[in-house]
Amino acid sequence: MNKYELGIKIDQIKKLAAKKEYAEAAAIAKDINWTKVKDWQALATAINVQEAVGDYEEARDMAILAYNRNLGGRKLVYKLTEFFIKVGDFDNANELYEEYSKSSQHDVSRFILYYDLRKAQKASDNELVSILEEYRDHEIDEKYMYELARLYYKTGRKEECIKTCDNIVLWFQDGTYVEKAVQLKEKLGVVLTKTQKGILDDVMKRKSDDEANKEELFAKQKELANLKRDEVEDVFREEDEKEQKASGKQPAPTFAHPKAIICKEPPKTIPSLRCPETKPIKVHATSG
Repeated sequence: MNKYELGIKIDQIKKLAAKKEYAEAAAIAKDINWTKVKDWQALATAINVQEAVGDYEEARDMAILAYNRNLGGRKLVYKLTEFFIKVGDFDNANELYEEYSKSSQHDVSRFILYYDLRKAQKASDNELVSILEEYRDHEIDEKYMYELARLYYKTGRKEECIKTCDNIVLWFQDGTYVEKAVQLKEKLGVVLTKTQKGILDDVMKRKSDDEANKEELFAKQKELANLKRDEVEDVFREEDEKEQKASGKQPAPTFAHPKAIICKEPPKTIPSLRCPETKPIKVHATSG
């Protein structure tokens, strides 16, 4: 592939990525020899595309290529650490995490990176709580506040779980994690506030509506399938009639399903039949 062809391929990847057609973009990216590409933006797009389709090993390899060329800076180090975590390479993940945390001491995202790493390494719930508590002291984030509340629930720290759930509702007011926080608090069997009851009622109503919509959709699909089956039967019947007319035969009559016949009088009992008794055959000995 010459330089001109390479440029065309990279432009195709960028356009497909912009339209979120990641699968097609990833397929093109796999055919390129990226060791010849020095443009960071092109490499970054290809890395994001491979990540979007879930090919973390390919994304990791391309990120390593960029890392070895000193491209991407701290963001690439963070991303590459994530890839090492996802593919289970914890030695390299630990090494890169240390590099990132040293160069990003004022970046609170280092807590999340460390949390993801320790969670993947099956750290204890209490250790994960400590990491998220430190993160919470630096950043207010509904997703990880809910994660912290869930860990409080798992470790039996009821009061801290209730307080965290209340804070999520108070600070964020609505959204997925607010609804999850109210549902988690309800599991503890404590009294919900009026606002929290309203949120829970909305969740239950929406769930009921979703189930009703699913049932309605299923009924429509079933009806459509029946209609299509009837159409297919009509097509076959018409084809049979055409063939019979072409061969000069009379079309076979079609019959409706017979109705059930109800007997007004009980049927006569048919006597059981017995096989006639057979007499034993005597075998006479022959002389001579």
